[in-house]
Amino acid sequence: MNTYRQLEAIVDIGTSKVVVLIGYFAPDRKVEIVGYGESESEGIHRGVIMNSHEAANAIKMAIRMAQQGLDAQIKSVTVGINGHKLHSTIVPIEKTLDPQKEITSETLQSIVKDAKTQACLGGEIAYHASPISFILNEETFINNPIGYTGKTLSSRYHVITGPMDYQNMVLKTFEILNLHVEKIVVHPAILGKYCLSKDEKEMGSAVVDFGCGVTTISIYFKKHLYHTSTIPFGSEVVTSDIKEGFQIINEYAERLKTSHGSITSLITNRNIQITLPQAGDIKEKDISIMALSEVIEARLQEINEALVYQMEKYDLIEKMGAGIVMSGGGANLRGMQNLLSFDTGKEVRIFSSNQLVGSFANKLNSPQYITAINLMCYTLERAEKEKRPKKNIEQHSSKKEKKEKQEKEKEQNRQIPFLKKYTNRILQFLEDDSDELN
Repeated sequence: MNTYRQLEAIVDIGTSKVVVLIGYFAPDRKVEIVGYGESESEGIHRGVIMNSHEAANAIKMAIRMAQQGLDAQIKSVTVGINGHKLHSTIVPIEKTLDPQKEITSETLQSIVKDAKTQACLGGEIAYHASPISFILNEETFINNPIGYTGKTLSSRYHVITGPMDYQNMVLKTFEILNLHVEKIVVHPAILGKYCLSKDEKEMGSAVVDFGCGVTTISIYFKKHLYHTSTIPFGSEVVTSDIKEGFQIINEYAERLKTSHGSITSLITNRNIQITLPQAGDIKEKDISIMALSEVIEARLQEINEALVYQMEKYDLIEKMGAGIVMSGGGANLRGMQNLLSFDTGKEVRIFSSNQLVGSFANKLNSPQYITAINLMCYTLERAEKEKRPKKNIEQHSSKKEKKEKQEKEKEQNRQIPFLKKYTNRILQFLEDDSDELN
């Protein structure tokens, strides 16, 4: 039987699509994806589940697709979500210590608990908490205080909070599917974890995920996740603007955006017309490529203004020495990279992954799958760290393996009568020989 290493499964819930990945760590620490499924989001708005039954149907379709050919069944998943009501807070915690005792992981766990409690408002829960800095005895900066001794430990934690309803709807949806939720992970917490290098995290860098329903910012500085923000609109508003501006159906608007969308400065021939075919009672229509670009650029500039406002509000631009990484489906819009670089004054590159291997690597190595890839990396590392003995995916023999096993058993059964007959002859010979000696 072809046995996989410890398989893990993730479900990444987005505004436009649900992505399911099944994978494991290959020997070179690359991620081998052995199952991939995708379906159109239903009952989901801006990354948040609004209708659990519709969402469950969409997730079920993606899971079924991911399991095809594997002869395996998903039992437990890590779920990735987003939402425009997620908030980023820096919480200072001061803890008095026993100078005779070393700081332990239990000490830090109590600090994390205090930080989460302080950050949450009414009806909220903490979805993520990570350290920014530690100061021992009010003077010594340290990266990891475990094993140290002192009188006081001052720490600053970055905490991401959001409505408890986000979690409740996820649990309700997966209960319908009879699947166990291993952990709920919010996109901003892992967005830059695996697509930024150590140097980029040290110098300071931002990942801007230009998704369908929301645009998310995650900023690393001095190796730590320093700030996250979520802006309540993404590339779907660009589609909506095109649809309303030219009075066309949504399908044509999305096609115009992805196939011909651009900013005005990249248009070389302003006289080009795009002809849209008749749709029902709507007659054939010509769209000016320049007019299309003006509509798109106006909305992109508005999104960039919101991004820059968040960066300036929290004094973050000077902390992005290594520039910005763009991801999400909106990153594929021609000129978005140039426009964001101009508006922020920073170098901007589009995300590209070299972490994946296997037959799905080419398909998934695209900006719109960054959250799913990061979620898979996070899940595999977490499972490895916790050394989970249980199997989140029940693996069966493939049809080919079952057939080989059956043929082997038949061959063994054919050999049994012959062996018995051969054994009986030997025994008879030994008995005859014994009689002659007597």
